[in-house]
Amino acid sequence: MPDLHGTFRRDLRLVEGPQGTLALVRRTGPRALSIALVLAATALAAIDARAGRPWLAAVHATLVVGFLFLLIRAEMDRFRFDGRAAVRRWLTLGGFCETRLEAKAIARIGVLRTGKRGRVWIETKDGDRYAVIEGKAEEVERIAARLANAVRFAAAEPGSTEVH
Repeated sequence: MPDLHGTFRRDLRLVEGPQGTLALVRRTGPRALSIALVLAATALAAIDARAGRPWLAAVHATLVVGFLFLLIRAEMDRFRFDGRAAVRRWLTLGGFCETRLEAKAIARIGVLRTGKRGRVWIETKDGDRYAVIEGKAEEVERIAARLANAVRFAAAEPGSTEVH
């Protein structure tokens, strides 16, 4: 079995756009938790600075920077199907990276269900597998079905009479 590219995201929900476009966007709960961590670490740094504990304030300030970087990184990690290709874009220390998989190169949308949890990945005709999402099995299967339908529709030849 080929290696898996990327990581499964657990904090996303499906948003459908116009003309067969799909996007996975970050849920409100994980976003709020990330913001709360940044604010809490900022408050602790301020309290420690006022109390005359500069080393502890510096440690908390470092946590602020780390939590802020993780928040920005999570917000910049995007997955969308634009009607022709599945595009995953993410932020690293070196800048943005992007993986683009044309619909015609996608062999299948794989789903693995283990109990109440599930995972979705994209498998190309070359045998490469790309992680997409992990979460509650029912929701993951719904997302996989919508993505598979969009990919099939986009990969169909214009003028084809084949119905999927």
